[in-house]
Amino acid sequence: MISPVVEEWVGNETVLSRGGVGRLVLAPNEFLGRADLVTNEEVLVPLLKHCGLRVTVAQIVEHMELFLNYARPKGKPNLPRKACRFQAWKLKRLVSVFSRVAKRSHYPRERGIRRIFTGAGIPLPSDPRHLPNKAIYIASYIFFSW
Repeated sequence: MISPVVEEWVGNETVLSRGGVGRLVLAPNEFLGRADLVTNEEVLVPLLKHCGLRVTVAQIVEHMELFLNYARPKGKPNLPRKACRFQAWKLKRLVSVFSRVAKRSHYPRERGIRRIFTGAGIPLPSDPRHLPNKAIYIASYIFFSW
């Protein structure tokens, strides 16, 4: 394999089975949100780790084509470029959703989003529940909730 992203996708059985079907990103709704980040965690972490938050659709298409051509069962034709591009746009949208979550600089509630942070090598914001002075946390919560 040429790409480290594709190598990590091939190493994961869940992602490899998704690639065999031809749908790498699972998104039941038209609009992607935080819940879709957790659903597609295995796909998103290697991409964020090796390409970062400012990845382009063209870069994702290259990785996607390499992987989908590898994961396709023998004897089945490769997916058309249009299908790879459609999946790449969905993955780019997931990167954008994660970028918005990361920019908020709050400690994420969802365990899956915390796993994305740590898997991609991005340090987690500090957990306000573990601050040494809880009075400051309570005062800031009261102040900003008005």
